[in-house]
Order: sequence, then structure tokens, then C-alpha cells
Amino acid sequence: MQAGQIGELLIGTAGQFSAFIPTGVSTNTVKRGPGRVCRVIITGAGSASFSIFDNTAASGNVIYTSPATTSIGQILDVQVPAQTGITVVNAASGPAFAVSFN
Repeated sequence: MQAGQIGELLIGTAGQFSAFIPTGVSTNTVKRGPGRVCRVIITGAGSASFSIFDNTAASGNVIYTSPATTSIGQILDVQVPAQTGITVVNAASGPAFAVSFN
């Protein structure tokens, strides 16, 4: 997917927007429609994986699954396009983190 195809100008690799995901079980749709998951910055350590879906629900294509163990300050460089939307699903002992996206 190229920037012109989704009608957005993709500048750099850090993302234009961000969403903060709390630790523990949650499902968060951070963007509807085409976009790109850029980076994930861990703000609270966790001992379970979280997943990011190319969808507006917690189903469909998984575009990223984190390592099971994460530490504060860790930066996960994802850089994956999404066609339908970006939904983040966190687990009971998952980390707190920020997702940057376009």
C-alpha cells in the first residue's frame, strides 16, 4: 500500500497519531479505515503478549503480536499497513503502552 492509495501522506516512521493502551484486558480500536501501525512504546512492563488486528474488531487478520515479556522503555518498530482499521487487544498481564500510527 502506498501513501497515494490511502489518501494520506506518510512522513517518517514514528507515526502522526498515538493511542495509549492500559495494562490488563482491553480491546481498543484506535483507527477506522486504512492506515499504518508505526511503533509501540512500552510504558509499563508486562508478562503477556498483545495483538494488533487489521480490523475494527478483535478478529480477522493479526498484523502484529508482541513478545510475551516486555520492559519499560522498549520500542517495538512495527511498520505494517492496515486496510480496514487498527484494533489493539491486550491481555490480563499485558503491558501498558502507546501505539503510534498514521
